[in-house]
Amino acid sequence: VKFALLPLSSNPGFDPIINDLRVRLVGIGCACKPDTSNATIGKRYARADEIGIPFAVTVDFQTIQDGTVTLRERDSLSQVRLSVDDLVDVADELVDEVVTWEDMQRRYINMGQTVVEDTGRGRFSRPAPAQQ
Repeated sequence: VKFALLPLSSNPGFDPIINDLRVRLVGIGCACKPDTSNATIGKRYARADEIGIPFAVTVDFQTIQDGTVTLRERDSLSQVRLSVDDLVDVADELVDEVVTWEDMQRRYINMGQTVVEDTGRGRFSRPAPAQQ
């Protein structure tokens, strides 16, 4: 199982968090790939999807404030919000198939889905419209 580590932007405050997550995930045997390119977050989600990375972890400004990250699952395009500390345990449980993605959606704050669109300029991810 692989995890993409995606800082929301090139904010230098994200670097130590990304590095810490990488060390912690590798420490439990999870392969991960940081993507610190200047591409939009949607393009980086699409790139991770295309190469078959099942999970993407997004570090954003809320991470700096409260220590939470967004975990996105490739096949359902849904996201949950959880603490950095919980992420390492969750990664281990997902890898060992102790829990399912549906379990994660019930356990943590569900952030909804993203939509991947193919356009003439490439594939892009964006939040899905709210259900009425």
